[in-house]
Amino acid sequence: MTGVQTCALPISYACSLATLVARSNPTKRVLLIDCDLRRSAVAQLLKAPQDAGTLDQYLEKGRPLGEVLSRSADSGLFFIAAKSDTPNSAELLASEAMAQLIEAFRDKFDLIILDTPPVMAVSDPRVVARLADFAVFVGRWEKTARDIAATAFKLLAEVAPSAGVVLTQVDLKRHAKYGYSDYAASRSEEHTSEIQSH
Repeated sequence: MTGVQTCALPISYACSLATLVARSNPTKRVLLIDCDLRRSAVAQLLKAPQDAGTLDQYLEKGRPLGEVLSRSADSGLFFIAAKSDTPNSAELLASEAMAQLIEAFRDKFDLIILDTPPVMAVSDPRVVARLADFAVFVGRWEKTARDIAATAFKLLAEVAPSAGVVLTQVDLKRHAKYGYSDYAASRSEEHTSEIQSH
């Protein structure tokens, strides 16, 4: 299963999610690919080795996959880091080499998460979403503008086989005033169980 996450926030929620799933399911093989070739964050967040290869090196220079694939000793999460300010990032992500990389890993991992820059900022997320089984737009409750979230979701839904929206930092007490507290809690537990089972 391959999913792409695009975020309206300056934090890699894909990295947090991938780490959580990997730790919660030690028998599952989880891979995080940093597809943000403009402002990469995964290498720093996961403390990638200095000599580790990057996604752009594989796509542009043909560096072997074994040299770009790293693994976190803390969580067991496999990951491929990226280099910031990579020229022609959209073209690289749309290349045949990128499609071949995803196909090569589909049978080797239970879950592949593709982390991208914000969908409203650049075209890269829409390019990557075509390679995924589903796409998720992540926004912050009462911070991400509703019209931006709606537009971003529409852009993803046009190219991804399936798409959804996740809101972070929801104020549960304020949310309960709308009468959906029990429903929200049950749905949260349901989705958590579903993620951990994959």
